[in-house]
Amino acid sequence: MNGRPSRKPTDHASFSEEFGDALEYGWGPILVSVLFSLALAVPDPAHEALMSLAENALRSGAGAVTMGATVLAFFFLPPTLHLFTRFALETPRHFGPHAAWIEAVLTTWVGRLPLLAVVVAVLRVLAGGEASGGARILLALLALVAGLFAISGIWVFLTPGFRARLGPLRDRAVPRLPHRPLHRLYRLIRDAGTSGQRVAALSGAAVLAAVAAYPPIAELLGPISVVILFVVVAAMALALLTRLSSRLCYGQVPLVFLVLGMVWAGTGLTGTLGFLLLAAIYAATVFIYPARTTPPERATAAVALLVAAGMLSWGLYRRDDCPALAGCHVIRPTETGPAVPALAAAYPAWRAAMPGGQPLRLIAAEGGGIFAAYYTALYLAKRADAEGAGFARSVLAISGVSGGSVGAAVFWAILRAGDCAAADAAPDCHQQKARQILGRDYLSPVIAVMLTTDLIDKALPLSSALPQRRIERGRQLERSLIRHADAALLGASGLDAPLADSWDADAGLPALFLNATRVSDGRRQILSPFGALAGDSSDWPNPQMAGAGLPVATAAFVSARFPLVTAAARLATPDGIRQIVDGGYFDNSGMETINDILEVLKSREGAGTGPVEVIALTTRPPAPGAEAALKGSLGTPLSAFLGAWKSRLEMVRERMKARWRDRAVGIALFQLPMDGINYTLSWYLDRNSLCGIERNLNRSLQGAGPGKAALSLPEGCAQP
Repeated sequence: MNGRPSRKPTDHASFSEEFGDALEYGWGPILVSVLFSLALAVPDPAHEALMSLAENALRSGAGAVTMGATVLAFFFLPPTLHLFTRFALETPRHFGPHAAWIEAVLTTWVGRLPLLAVVVAVLRVLAGGEASGGARILLALLALVAGLFAISGIWVFLTPGFRARLGPLRDRAVPRLPHRPLHRLYRLIRDAGTSGQRVAALSGAAVLAAVAAYPPIAELLGPISVVILFVVVAAMALALLTRLSSRLCYGQVPLVFLVLGMVWAGTGLTGTLGFLLLAAIYAATVFIYPARTTPPERATAAVALLVAAGMLSWGLYRRDDCPALAGCHVIRPTETGPAVPALAAAYPAWRAAMPGGQPLRLIAAEGGGIFAAYYTALYLAKRADAEGAGFARSVLAISGVSGGSVGAAVFWAILRAGDCAAADAAPDCHQQKARQILGRDYLSPVIAVMLTTDLIDKALPLSSALPQRRIERGRQLERSLIRHADAALLGASGLDAPLADSWDADAGLPALFLNATRVSDGRRQILSPFGALAGDSSDWPNPQMAGAGLPVATAAFVSARFPLVTAAARLATPDGIRQIVDGGYFDNSGMETINDILEVLKSREGAGTGPVEVIALTTRPPAPGAEAALKGSLGTPLSAFLGAWKSRLEMVRERMKARWRDRAVGIALFQLPMDGINYTLSWYLDRNSLCGIERNLNRSLQGAGPGKAALSLPEGCAQP
C-alpha cells in the first residue's frame, strides 16, 4: 500500500455527485428560500414586523387585511417555490438511481424552510414578552399551522416500507389536523402551476410590477407580503437564468455571473474595468477554441463583451455627475431667490414679534427612525394642545436628527397649515393630525422600491441616464410623507416648499435645523432656512450648502439617510456632487447644533434674549448594570462601538449643561419611559407601540399646563 486511496470506476454517479448535480441546476430557488428563511428567523426587525402585523390586525380593519394578505402569501409560497425548483431541475442531465429521491427532498423542503423560519420567529417574539395577549394568540396559531405543515415534509425521508406501515395512521390522523386545508391548497397551486408555468410566472411578475409602479399598494400588502412576492419572482428569475445558461453556454451559471458583473460595473470605474477584463477573458477562452464551443455560447460571450465595453464608455461619459452609475439619484436644490439670511441677522425680528410670558425654547430631537419621528411630533403636539399657541410661538428652532428631523418637519407642517388654530378645532387637534400623518406604514413602500426599481438599477443603471427622476427608496419616503400630510392637512402641508421659505420672523413657525453627515469628511451638514448659523461662520462658506433650496420633506429625509435602509443622498452643489448620510453618524442628539445656536443668540444679547429653555428629547436608558446582549469576537466590538457612541451623546449634554449653567440657559432632558414599548429603528411601528409612546408621554406631561385634559390617546388604545 502506498497510502493513496484506490480509485475504481463506477457504473453510475454516487449520491454526492447526484446531489451536487441537482444543486447545480436548482441552486437559484433554493438560495432564495434559504436567505429569506434566515432573514425571517434571525434579525430583530423581521420579528418586529411580524409582531406589528399581529398587533395591527387586532386594532384596525386595514391591519386585518394586511395580516390576511401576509398569511395568504405564506400559503402560496411553498407550492410556488416547489414549482420553480422543479422547473430549474427539468433539464437534460445525468439521472442516477438517487436522482428522483434527491429532487423530491429539494422540492419538498425548499418551500417548507420559510415556514420553519416563521415558527422560529414567532417563538422569539413570544419569548420577548412585548406582544399583547391577543397578538400572542394570533401568532401562536400561525406558528402552529406553519409548523404542522413544515413537519409533514419529514414524510419524504422515510423508506417506502416505513411509509406503507404508517399510511393507515396518517390517513386517520392527518385529516383532523388544522393544516390539512393547507395541503390541499399546496397541491392545487402546484398542479395548476405545472400546467401553466408561464401564466404563474407572468402573474407574479405583474403583481410585483404593479407594486413597483405604485408603491402605496404595498401599504395594504404589508412588508412581509412584499418580500414574499419578491422571493417568488426572484426564484422564478434565477430558475429561468439557469435554464437559459444550460442552453446558451457551457455550465448552468454563466448568465448569473454576467448579471453580477453588471452590478459590479455599476459601483464605479474600478468595477467597470474589472467587468470588462473578466468579459474579455471569457470571450478569449470561447473564441480561441471555437470548435469546442457552440454558436449560442460564442454569441453570449460577444454580448457580455459588448455590454462591458458599453458600460465603461457610459461610465466615463457620466463620471462627473455619476461616479457610480448605479444609484445616481441627484438632488438639485432650487434657486432660493434673495440672499438667504444668517440666523444672527434674522433673530432680532423674531424676538420682537414673540409675545411675553414665555421663555425662548430650543428643541433637540434625537434620531431613531419612525419611533423618533412619532415621539418628537407627538411630544410637541401634546404640549401645543395642552399649553396653547404660546408654546409653539416660543419655539425658535428645532434641531433634528434622522427620525427626529421627520417628526420636527411634521410638527412644522401642522402649524403651517393652521387647521388647529381655528376656533372650532378639537382640543387635541395637533395630536390627531400627527397621528394621521405618522401612524402609517412607511416601510412597505420603501421595501417595494428597494426590491424592484432600486434592484434593477444595480444591474441596469437607468438612474445614470435620468438622475433627476430619483426613482429610489429615499424619494419614496418623501412622497409617502407628503401624501399622508397633504391628506391630513387638506393639501396645505407645505412639505414640498423650499426650506428657504419655511421660516419667517412673523409667521410663528419654528426654524428647522436638520442635521446630516457628509461622507467625504465626516463633518456635520446642517440643512436650514438660513445661509449659516452666523454671518462669519467658516463651517458653511457656501449658502447653498446649508440646504435652503431643498424641499422640507427632502431635507428631513436627507437627515434620515441611514444605509442600508436608504442609500446616501447625492446633493448637487456648485462644488460638485456631495454624498450625505444620516446625521446620527456625527451627533444623534442634535445638541451640537443647539450649542451653535446658543452661541449666536448670546452674541446678540443686545437684542434681549431673556430666559432660554433647551429641551433635549431622548429615551430613558436601560437599568444600571444591564449588560449588552451582543458578546463574542464579533459582538463585543459592536457592543463597544454602540456603547461609546451613546456615551458620547451623554457627554455632549453634560458639557452643554456645564457651559451654559450660569448664562440664563436651562437645559431639560426629557426622557421618554420605555415601559411597554417595542423600540425599533425601522419605518414601521405596530399600534401597540404607538399607544405605548403616547401613554408614557401623557404620564410624563401630566400637569405640564392648564390644558392637560387635551392629552389624548389614539383610537383603540386603552387608558392606563
